[in-house]
Amino acid sequence: MPRARRPNDWPQRERKILLRADFRCECGTFWDCGSNRHHRRCPNIKGQRYPENKRRIGLRVVQVRRGHDWRPDNLIALCLPCYVVWAKEEEAEINAEEERTQHGLFEFD
Repeated sequence: MPRARRPNDWPQRERKILLRADFRCECGTFWDCGSNRHHRRCPNIKGQRYPENKRRIGLRVVQVRRGHDWRPDNLIALCLPCYVVWAKEEEAEINAEEERTQHGLFEFD
């Protein structure tokens, strides 16, 4: 499945998610990267600095489940380290789906 295009009102939706998250990474709430660096919710807050390299923390809003579902309960704010894990999982899922499609293996709900 190709990546869904963001809706026209994406800046407003993104802002709502960042406000909901209180400008803090939501890893450990709706989704978990499995990192050992945090136990519950990731402590990273937008604008603060990473302790290891002093760079400013930024957040990215992404879909928890791929597709055309842009509702707030399917969107999550992630800091870069958590986003990298999310993106690798997303890529692996896309590759597995393409592999199943190429070999005629389909999943039925």
